[in-house]
Amino acid sequence: MNTVPVHARSPIHAMARCMMRRPVRILSGLAGAALLLAPAVAAADGSCAALSCAIGKRAWAHIDARHCRTCDSLTPKNSEFTGAYCGGAEDALELCRAVLAAADCTAATQRNGRIAATATLDRVAGKLRRGCTDTRRATVILEKDGRTVVTQFPGDP
Repeated sequence: MNTVPVHARSPIHAMARCMMRRPVRILSGLAGAALLLAPAVAAADGSCAALSCAIGKRAWAHIDARHCRTCDSLTPKNSEFTGAYCGGAEDALELCRAVLAAADCTAATQRNGRIAATATLDRVAGKLRRGCTDTRRATVILEKDGRTVVTQFPGDP
């Protein structure tokens, strides 16, 4: 447990002063979350059946900035989705669901604990960074919870 400094006017501080007159101790945010949520891990057989998709504003901003309209430049830095997956968070959610529902979807736990799900789609997902060539492969990177999208991109991890 970590001792957490609290602001003198906070309700936690007031409660601590009244009850114990000692520093307040709480579990760190990550340790507490681990107690509440059992992290999803890629299934032993590598299937994507237990995974789902939730794309927040931050994830969409990341995907839009890095994987939409990059092959238009002379020196693309990242792979690029087709316009069908770059219209907004709803389109990105459609791609995530398509990857997880694909018959050949495989999931692997990365060294950082995040989950990489990769599949071949029934249509072109986008262009690869090298040479801007079309690909039907797409990858979704999920947090350890197996639900929260961190990023997604055309191609393999």
